[in-house]
Amino acid sequence: MKAKQVSSIILDYWATSQAIATDLDTNAVGVFLRMLLCRLRYDLDNSHYAYYNLHTKHFHECGQYLSKDELDKFQARVNPGHTDLLDDKIKFFQRCVECDIPTPQVLALLNPNALPPAHKNDILELRDIGDVERFLLSNDKKTLMFKRTTGSYGLGMLSVTAEGGRGIDHTGKELSATSIWECCKRWPEIFMVQDHLAPHEDLRPFMPGCALGTFRVVTYRPKNSDSVSIPYAFAKIPLLGAINDNFHQGTTGNLLCGIDIENGKLKDAWGKRARQTVISRIMEHPDTGRVFSGTPIPFWSEILDVAVRAAGSFRELRTVGWDVALTTEGVFVLEGNWHYDPDGHQLTLERGIRSEITQLFST
Repeated sequence: MKAKQVSSIILDYWATSQAIATDLDTNAVGVFLRMLLCRLRYDLDNSHYAYYNLHTKHFHECGQYLSKDELDKFQARVNPGHTDLLDDKIKFFQRCVECDIPTPQVLALLNPNALPPAHKNDILELRDIGDVERFLLSNDKKTLMFKRTTGSYGLGMLSVTAEGGRGIDHTGKELSATSIWECCKRWPEIFMVQDHLAPHEDLRPFMPGCALGTFRVVTYRPKNSDSVSIPYAFAKIPLLGAINDNFHQGTTGNLLCGIDIENGKLKDAWGKRARQTVISRIMEHPDTGRVFSGTPIPFWSEILDVAVRAAGSFRELRTVGWDVALTTEGVFVLEGNWHYDPDGHQLTLERGIRSEITQLFST
């Protein structure tokens, strides 16, 4: 590594140390030295150090925290093939339909870059701007989600309420059929269109806006076994004004909330406060004032049941992080992630899961 690169890394670490020291009212030099030691000993960088509040942990506890790259290697061994069943949202939708797993209906496909489809199906195709306008007219007053079929983290997503052949996005901005077409054309992939489902009314104290929050439920199936376990779960809590529930390490303003899997009760939430670098404990929803900890999740057993059924229907993949939603229309699996991140689980559990994952994935 060149001296210039080393200097840049050190300056970056020092800036993070100063920010953490300000957030935690502690000494920046102490944070800096401990952060460097954490990198050298456990290969956890300054972003991990800030995200997991490692300065508040005993040093030996830091070694239990998994990075995404490390968990990806575990998952690749457990899920060595057929990952396209989850990476391609149309293939995922078709398998769910075949196996009677509840998932939102795909109403249409939008392919502004004329890409060759990776699958054959009988789903309506919107081939030009006129098709988009006619589709909006035929779905007047409905709120629709435009999603990339191979996308992640909600990037490129559009929420559009159809009105007279045009659309109104989640901010109130008017979008013509041409605007929608051009927005999707920026991404070199096919988009699918689904109904924008609303959170179940019992979840409104935690999901007061238009965004649908989901429950990330991890399933695991040992080799040569039909049994399915659920080792981890947490809730993704969107705030008012959000289009989806993505957390992006706290940068979206949304929250992650722990769950007691046994009884289906929420724990404290975690999020990034304004002008802070570390992720903080959040006791109540910022928009509604509702306390998280101890609140039971409605229909929790049904949510877990759908995740277990989905695991049985995608037997090619032994571990999956399912995004399950409780909506006004019922419980739906929105997507499955074969290389789910460790971030949300370790943050909401307040511990690293290296030893747990090593033991779990050895069975």
